[in-house]
Amino acid sequence: MEIKYLPNNEIDKTLWDNCINNSLHPSIYGTSFYLDIFAGKWDALVVNNYEFVMPLIHKKKYAISYLYQPAYLPQIGIFSSKLIDESIIKSFIEKCFDLYKFIEISLLFPNYINFSKANLKTKKLNNFVLNLKFSYDTIKQNYLPSFHKSLRRLQKLTLNYTKNNNVEDTINSFKSLYLHKINSLKENDLVLFEKVCKGLKKDCLIRQVTDKDNIILASVILLKYQNRLYNMQSFVTADGKRMEANYFLYDKIIEEFCNQQYVLDFEGSSIKGIAAFYEKMNPENQPSLFIKYNNLPRLIKLIKK
Repeated sequence: MEIKYLPNNEIDKTLWDNCINNSLHPSIYGTSFYLDIFAGKWDALVVNNYEFVMPLIHKKKYAISYLYQPAYLPQIGIFSSKLIDESIIKSFIEKCFDLYKFIEISLLFPNYINFSKANLKTKKLNNFVLNLKFSYDTIKQNYLPSFHKSLRRLQKLTLNYTKNNNVEDTINSFKSLYLHKINSLKENDLVLFEKVCKGLKKDCLIRQVTDKDNIILASVILLKYQNRLYNMQSFVTADGKRMEANYFLYDKIIEEFCNQQYVLDFEGSSIKGIAAFYEKMNPENQPSLFIKYNNLPRLIKLIKK
């Protein structure tokens, strides 16, 4: 199998998106629209006439080009309408090793590779998903007892679940609450995310919880792609935390989209408390595989360790 490297200006975006859209495991993260905004001039690995493809998201520092995952683009991988077995994944990743001396990427489920190599470290990262094709009662009965307990407490409160079309205000609320707390997130990342949300239009869904005075307590931005709802950005205010408004929010999202062929992708979390919250809805864990490869010269390797 010959894997060709294509620089950005040689990628046929029409053939590329056909491959992503018809993949056995399509993802919004693989579409050219999403990559163009968050990854800039990304390159690609391609087999035959876009039979198998993998985006290469790279940066350059100290004259060294390396692969990485931008904010709001947490996973990437190999896409095809054909079965992708471990030998194909291995061939693509080894091609990456030939091209880049430093790599930090996460492969989408079910992309998985199990082999040892000098300077290579791998680990699985949580990615929780909930299938919404079942009835609300069926999904709800699988919540953990602690989630049911919180929902019962919420019955004493006057909370409202509503739609919101104001992307800019929602992102600004998130920015004021969290930007200073998240070191890996920069203001320009939010600018790019807003551009994506506005570009997707009707496939950008905002849901929120307000109190009896119409004050927003919690909100989430979901991006819809094919049958998947991506839980891209959420916030809960101090009052919302006290009132457990996020429990109400996600329960209502499940109620709204149940009995449909949607999968709610919580996007996992390396933060213990957030992961514990998602787990209360009894989702399936479809972990991504984090790959770190550091074959830099010795002195630079110590800096990047």
